[in-house]
Amino acid sequence: MAEQYFEASAPSESLVEPSVATAVTPTRKQGLNIYTVMLVISFLSLVIGTIILFTEFNQFGGWDTSSAIPARE
Repeated sequence: MAEQYFEASAPSESLVEPSVATAVTPTRKQGLNIYTVMLVISFLSLVIGTIILFTEFNQFGGWDTSSAIPARE
């Protein structure tokens, strides 16, 4: 096999570090997207559902199991 030699070339513009002037330019903060809104809606639904479940559970005696009828053996 023959050896291949490659010449080094100057780095392309994309590989050169950006200058300080371009690195300091402020960027605008990204707004809410649909996925963030869906995440907030699902979190609120879980919290509201948990509160409703807790109030329904307390209507039927809550955590007191002393009046429960034991199972047959």
